[in-house]
Amino acid sequence: MKPGFTILIAAGLMAVAIACTFTYMSPQTLGTAAALTVEVLMPYETSILTATPLPTATLEPTATLEPTVTPRPCSKAKFISETIPDGTVFSPNENFTKTWRLENIGTCTWNTSYRTVFYNGNQMGGPDAKNFTILIHPGERMDVVLELKAPSGAGSYGGIWKLQDDKGQNFAQIFVVIEVN
Repeated sequence: MKPGFTILIAAGLMAVAIACTFTYMSPQTLGTAAALTVEVLMPYETSILTATPLPTATLEPTATLEPTVTPRPCSKAKFISETIPDGTVFSPNENFTKTWRLENIGTCTWNTSYRTVFYNGNQMGGPDAKNFTILIHPGERMDVVLELKAPSGAGSYGGIWKLQDDKGQNFAQIFVVIEVN
C-alpha cells in the first residue's frame, strides 16, 4: 500500500471521528474543519524513490605471489657435536684428539678436494690442512678429527680451523679452546 493512500484513509477516519464527537459546531469551527478536510483530500505531490543500480565492480586479475624461496648455498655445514668441550684442562704437552661432528646442509656434495685448514690462534701441533677422505652428500654427517697437542706453558689456548670447498672458499669454522695447567 502506498504511503499517501494510508495517510488519506487515516485523515478520513479522523474526520469521521471528529464529526461524530461533536453534535454542534459553530460556523467558524465548521469552516476550519472543512478547510482541513479539503486540504487532506487534495492531491499532493509525492516523491517516489527509485533504486538506481550501482555500477558493477569489475575485478582486475591480480598477480599471484609465489613464496620467495631463499636458495641454500652449495657448501654449508651445521655443527652437531664435539668430543672435547671448551675449557677442558690438559697437562703441558699432552696429546689429545678433538672430533667435531658436522652435517652437510648445503646443496653440493663435499668431495675429497674439500678440506680443513688452520686459520688462526694456536695450532696446538695440528695440521696446516687436511683433506676430506670420503664424499659427504647433502644431508649426511661426517666427523672432522684433528690430532692435537697442548702447549708446554700454562694458560688458556684457542685455535680456529676453517672448512674450505674445492674452490678454496671458506664456508664454516671449527675451534678448540683448552686450559693448560
